[in-house]
Amino acid sequence: MAPDTVDPALATQPDAIRAWHWWNITDIRRTSKTICPVGFANLVSHFLQDGPPSAPAELD
Repeated sequence: MAPDTVDPALATQPDAIRAWHWWNITDIRRTSKTICPVGFANLVSHFLQDGPPSAPAELD
């Protein structure tokens, strides 16, 4: 999804969205904010390097 297509007004729970930010992997690794699931940057990096898993990923 392209960052410019994100519209919080179209969310099913717009009251829960206060802001949005398009994160790259470096930003996710460096942030002090809480990102869920835990280990998200590693998970995405693995998928980008090796492709999607053959079975659903187990999330913590």
